[in-house]
Amino acid sequence: MSNCANCNEIVACSICQNGYALVAGQCVLCSIALPGCLGCSNTSNVCISCASNTTYYLLSGSCYLCNSSLASCSVCFDAQTCTQCTNTSYSLVSNNTCQLCPYVINFCISCNSSALCLTCINNSYYLSTVCYLCNASLFGCELCLSNQTCIQCFNNTFALLSNDTCLYCSVVIGFCSLCSSSTECTACISNQYCLIPTPSLTYCRWCEFLMMACYECSNSSTCLKCGLGILAKNGCTKVKGCLQVNPNMSLSSNCLSCNNT
Repeated sequence: MSNCANCNEIVACSICQNGYALVAGQCVLCSIALPGCLGCSNTSNVCISCASNTTYYLLSGSCYLCNSSLASCSVCFDAQTCTQCTNTSYSLVSNNTCQLCPYVINFCISCNSSALCLTCINNSYYLSTVCYLCNASLFGCELCLSNQTCIQCFNNTFALLSNDTCLYCSVVIGFCSLCSSSTECTACISNQYCLIPTPSLTYCRWCEFLMMACYECSNSSTCLKCGLGILAKNGCTKVKGCLQVNPNMSLSSNCLSCNNT
């Protein structure tokens, strides 16, 4: 009888060779009869030692993978004691189990078994094994390299300055509501201002400064709406004797009320 060390007169094995388990009178390799088993009893179907005393744990004569009882655990001592988590997305906590890094360390996506952060989430920075949100240290900052270096502001209402900080577009460029940089305004605060592009700066200018009595404009030469008391006819001009005019652009005189004196 193959791999049998001792058999009885009815040709049933009673003792197997080392490395084999006795299963229904037959000798079967330990690792086949008992998955994960390295050493087993040669007189029964009972495991004595697992294939790896770290990846598996021994319980009641059988081997079990650590992560079958301990979530995300790769190395363990027993069914209640993990000693190493599966990867750096998890940290080993005080009750010998594995927890996702963000639940152990704020804003952390990768950490070691000692609960020390290795990598922070995108909108935070790493300092002395701790993660801090960028905007906690840098006003208006979305992405940063440190508590002093912003690389991207929240949105286009902010401008990234040369000192690696963020400031509202309207503060950096007068009357500007949206900008792509500290020198490039993309939208003014209202139609009372229009964009003026230059080689070094795109800024906002008051329509009335560009065109006399112009209330709203689309560019430095196109008025959209004239101020009260002003008639729109190829531009904005005062109407003699008119007390009130339609402030909208018109190709002909449209005085609403006149001075009869």
